[in-house]
Amino acid sequence: MRKNYSSKTPLQKWLAVNSTSPNLGEALRTLLGHAWVGIFRRTLPKNPPFSPEKAISMAMQLPEETLPDGFLLWVSQPLLYAEAIISFCENSEFVNVSSFLLSSAAEKGSLNLRGVRCPLNAIRVKVVLEGLSPDEELEILLDDGAPIENVPQALVAEGHSVLLREKKGDYWLLRVRKRGNTK
Repeated sequence: MRKNYSSKTPLQKWLAVNSTSPNLGEALRTLLGHAWVGIFRRTLPKNPPFSPEKAISMAMQLPEETLPDGFLLWVSQPLLYAEAIISFCENSEFVNVSSFLLSSAAEKGSLNLRGVRCPLNAIRVKVVLEGLSPDEELEILLDDGAPIENVPQALVAEGHSVLLREKKGDYWLLRVRKRGNTK
């Protein structure tokens, strides 16, 4: 029996054809990354990211209110949010983050996770680090309590180096170096 694809967009057709692929999650995440590459190329024409991983990393450093609802979940569990990812990618040409990038930490290597609860803060740090080069540094702002206890442990367990852990009033500043090449 043939399925009727005539009313579907090209990406919806692609999703239907590949719905049983064992690599669909990674493909969706790459597709999402390419959408962000396009967004940043329009927004940062002088210095855009060229890899999907770097683009997602930069997107994760934007203020949360600029990201689509549930974006972190899309990245961490793409199979559960395939339709939302496809819809975002199809409409990404209308996404404009230029006003946020002018004052954003995305270009400065800083990630503000104050108010982000565990384990979402650790997941967000992991995604941002995936887009950085080996030995590149990232400053992270974390709340007191569980975040400052759990996030550094998770980073060290993955082989990253915590260079600085400093109390700043009611939050903490971490400086982390992404693990180098293992060759």
